[in-house]
Amino acid sequence: MADQPKSFNLSPEIHEYLVARGTPPDEVQRWLIGETKSRVGDFAGMQIAPEQGAFMTLLTRLLDARSAVEVGTFTGYSSLCIARGLAPGGRLIGHQRRRYDDAGRRREIRRAERERRRSNAR
Repeated sequence: MADQPKSFNLSPEIHEYLVARGTPPDEVQRWLIGETKSRVGDFAGMQIAPEQGAFMTLLTRLLDARSAVEVGTFTGYSSLCIARGLAPGGRLIGHQRRRYDDAGRRREIRRAERERRRSNAR
């Protein structure tokens, strides 16, 4: 069975259905989830769930968004998901009052962005 849903409006059955049939986190996303857990411990629960991230990517693509602003980026998982959904050449501006980031996480996010651009160019 999948983890407990983070959305209080989702029944466990619907959550399990989404996780079973949705887009699982890729290598970069799994790294960022693990990095967040190791860096912030119990606060890692503030990070969105992978199925929520996949939904954010889908919404961003459906809207054909060319720019986005995220206030409260935490460690960047939702930023990564939004960035992957942006139209080619799109721009994401993120703001986080508390600093949870480090050079390694930013480097991984930039790598994922380069991969996204390459896949969009095909």
